[in-house]
Amino acid sequence: MVNIIGADRFTEHAEPYESGYFTLKLIKAATQNFNPANRISKFEGLYKGVLPDGMKITVKRIHELDYYCTYEFNNEVKILSTIRHQNLVRLLGHCSEDNQCLLVYECIENGSLGSALSGNNENLRKRLNWGTKMRISLGIANGLAFLHQKDESKSVIVHRDIKLYNIFLDRFLDPKIYYFGLAKRLGADDTHYTTHRACGTLC
Repeated sequence: MVNIIGADRFTEHAEPYESGYFTLKLIKAATQNFNPANRISKFEGLYKGVLPDGMKITVKRIHELDYYCTYEFNNEVKILSTIRHQNLVRLLGHCSEDNQCLLVYECIENGSLGSALSGNNENLRKRLNWGTKMRISLGIANGLAFLHQKDESKSVIVHRDIKLYNIFLDRFLDPKIYYFGLAKRLGADDTHYTTHRACGTLC
């Protein structure tokens, strides 16, 4: 069962992180109270952390709880809680306490593809040879094909914000499509989706 933010908070009856809910106390301990040294790439809201059992995680911290941030948080939890694929980032759980929204993902050791290509990590850039870039491209295409496929287990999902900084690289430089805040799940009988305004985020 997925907990979604509504009028009432659900922290008093929060379950342990194995079930998908993380307490704020646990996340603060894992990230050393959101230590700036634990930030990942250029994203101030992304932190690396370590759970008490030694498991490494990535935490996304959403500061502003306005309508759009709450919508994107809920949307990401609802979608990523129901799908699994090797080229989609895995959502381990979430937290909403003290006016904060936090998403906990699997460990993404090499940050985003955008940062890997243009950042200051020369060793990482050297690993991105043409063969690796081709494998990354095919992995992204594989993830998108899964999202766009309709079968008995899932409907079509349109990501709506694919860009270099929304592709993460794991320790093996395998791509993981990230950020489903703007994603749209089509209805059972829908074959097309039309939006009346531009979607996506700035690079």
